[in-house]
Amino acid sequence: MSNRKWFRNVRAVALSAAFAIVALVTGPTRAQAGCSMPSGLLAAISGQVNESPAASQRQAQQTLPLGGNEPIFGLWQITATFPGGGVDHVISGWTRDGLEFDQDISPILTGYVCYGTYVKLEKGSYGLTHPFFNFQSVNDNGEGTEATEGQWDGTSGFFDYTVTVSKDGKSFTGKQNFKVVQGPNPYDPNAAVLFTTTATLSATKVGVDTSQLP
Repeated sequence: MSNRKWFRNVRAVALSAAFAIVALVTGPTRAQAGCSMPSGLLAAISGQVNESPAASQRQAQQTLPLGGNEPIFGLWQITATFPGGGVDHVISGWTRDGLEFDQDISPILTGYVCYGTYVKLEKGSYGLTHPFFNFQSVNDNGEGTEATEGQWDGTSGFFDYTVTVSKDGKSFTGKQNFKVVQGPNPYDPNAAVLFTTTATLSATKVGVDTSQLP
């Protein structure tokens, strides 16, 4: 993902606590962890884990149709900065038909490339949602065994962006909300929430340097 999509290692902290509680109530259960996050981010934002965050009540924003030459179209290098100073680096493409895809520096077996969709909120501003699944990796997030490397771990999540592109079209800034739940549908309002966090975003547009072409 988180994008998030987008965070697998830090989710181990939240899931360990959540499933410990479940185990006390329902008996033994398979330990789970895996919303991919690059190594080093775990310690930086583990204090931000919330097992049962209150849902924020926000008025829905109106959306506008995408035009023929939106400044968000193209390829971006995104930096997501989390509470405590942890950082994730993402390469993200935004297409003319409202599709977004990204690749971050998460371990490949926990989740690597995934897709989202976005809308136009106002001139130069956009809202994205990006769902993802989480996967086992005993070496990266301590989940499962060597025999179950890369298998779905029973959880999913999504991250939402709100971003505004600069007037020159070469950068954007914004905010991210991030959520992980039990089950395959991260948008299920009845799914057990395992982890949430936020981040601030900054990005620069990737262009072709014709002087480097062969």
